[in-house]
Formats: sequence, structure tokens, C-alpha cells
Amino acid sequence: AVAYTLRAVLYYNMMRELCEPYEKQRATEIMGVPIVDHFDMEAKPGRGNIQETVDFIIEDLKRAISLNQIDEEYIFTVDVAKAYLARTYFWAQDWKNAVATAKELLDKYPLIEGEEYEAMIQSTPPFTTKPGNVILCSYNRGTLSRAFKTRYSTDSRRRPVSLKFAELFKEKEKDIRYKLFFDKTFLNTKRLNMQIRSAEMCLIMAEGYAHSGDTENALKYLNHLRENRISGYTPYTESDLPVVDPTALIQVDAEGKALTPLMSSILNERRKELYLEGDRWYELKRNGRPERWCGYNGVKYVTAKFLYTFPIPKEDIALNAGLIQNPGYETY
Repeated sequence: AVAYTLRAVLYYNMMRELCEPYEKQRATEIMGVPIVDHFDMEAKPGRGNIQETVDFIIEDLKRAISLNQIDEEYIFTVDVAKAYLARTYFWAQDWKNAVATAKELLDKYPLIEGEEYEAMIQSTPPFTTKPGNVILCSYNRGTLSRAFKTRYSTDSRRRPVSLKFAELFKEKEKDIRYKLFFDKTFLNTKRLNMQIRSAEMCLIMAEGYAHSGDTENALKYLNHLRENRISGYTPYTESDLPVVDPTALIQVDAEGKALTPLMSSILNERRKELYLEGDRWYELKRNGRPERWCGYNGVKYVTAKFLYTFPIPKEDIALNAGLIQNPGYETY
């Protein structure tokens, strides 16, 4: 069970990094990851398509789930496999199955709030036990690596959060995350986080229902997260959702449609909740791959659309002529 889950997780990560974002209409045209399901030193598999990659990941996760591995010592339990299954369905725009799988986990790992949430956010691994809403977290039993300490204690606390991000917290101090994630000078105070939490499952459900046209349930799960983060919150209704910000980086959803106030609110809530948890880059990739730029030492650097998909290492292409480089990198 652990082996199947690990292989699926690795393919899931490679798919998100080395393949262009999933599109239903082009799923058999977008290049996938070479499928290796048995050892063969002489094999030189091609890339196939992204639908084949998705199907391979789902098959491995379903096999793992069928074996019902529940021993926490092995970390990759049946619930971890289900979490990655929900993530895979979500990435592949299978909204119905994403919602159903995420709901099973949200029911088992209810959202936490208040002091319990604050303790979970600011606790430092290694954990002796997982917080109640955490499905997967680091169980490093040794000391933290020097690299992680540097990122956590120095680098991540040196740069201020963007004003655009801070402005998403409309309720300000009433939102527990506003006080937890950055200080009054807008310097980051949230620790780097390597977890899968039920809050992500709640957001998957909200977005999955929104894509499916079920506004009532989309609002239900969006509000469910907000009520556990904002004291004295006012539930969103379809008529009083915040307007779409025309200056926001993301302007289209995962299906390429212009953002609605509902979808914009869900994506903004996701950005707030999963801040510093390795989610933002993939959200930009999943929702339109917006081009952006930054300046450094007087030079303007542009993140072009093709850069959201990483290049295939040239060493791999030299070994296997069947591997095709991702678009945009041919001349690099």
C-alpha cells in the first residue's frame, strides 16, 4: 500500500511540474510523464499524454486504498492515499469525484478553530502526534535540517507579504490568520508548512461544487471554512459576494472561464488558508498561468506562461530520444 501510494505521489508531483496544466478538451494532446510500471533497464518510454498519467496515478491510489493500510508508523496511510486521490481528481477537473473523496476526509478530520488552530499553525516539527485536522505531516524524528531552519527562521521572515495579499483579509483582526501570518509591519510570521489538512479538502469541495454549478453547496463549504477562521463572521450569500478584483493576478478559473464573484472568493480563501504551504505557484499554473514580472538589481525578469511548466532535464533527453522537451525550452 505504501509503495503504491509513494509511486502515485511522485507521479502526481511530476505531472504538476513537468506537464502543462490539465485541460479536458486537450487531455489526450497534452504531453504526460513517461509511465514506468516495471523494471526494464533497456526501456525508453515516451511521454504519452496527461490523461494516461492521471489514470496511472488514480489506479495506484485506488490499489493502495483497497489494501486499507492504517498503521501510522508507515505514514502513508489509506487516508493519505485518499487525500492524494482527491487532489488528483481536482487537478484533472473531475469535480464530482474530487468532491466525494474530499468530503469523506473532511467528515473524518473536522476543521479546527481558535487556540487549537493557532497551536497547529505555529507548532514546529517533529510532531509527536498529528493535530486533529492534519491528514499528512512531517514525522522527522531528528533535528530540523539546516536548510529548513534557514528558510523558516531567516528567509521566510525577512520579506514582507504583498499588500494585495494583506488586503484579502477584509475582516482584519477578526480573522485569526491575519494576526498569525504576519505582523503589524507585514513581515511574515507563519512558519513554513508541509502538511495536508482538512481545510484543503473543504476548499476542494467548495470549488468542485462551484465548477459543477451547485452554488448552494459551494457557498456552504466556503462559509464553513470562514466560520472556523473569522470571529463573528457574516456568511456570504450569492448576492453579497465581493466583486472580482480586475487587478488580481488570476483572472480566469481552471476551465479558462472569466472569474465569477463566487470563484474569486473561493480562490482568495484558498490563497489565505494555504499561505506558505507550497500551494500558490500551482494555483497560478492551474488558473491561467498569468504572466508577471519582478525587478532585481535593475533588471526586469518576466515569468512567461511556458515557465510554469518545468523543463525536462537535458541529461534525460540525451539518454532517451523519445522524450520531447516542453514547449518554450527548445532554444535554452
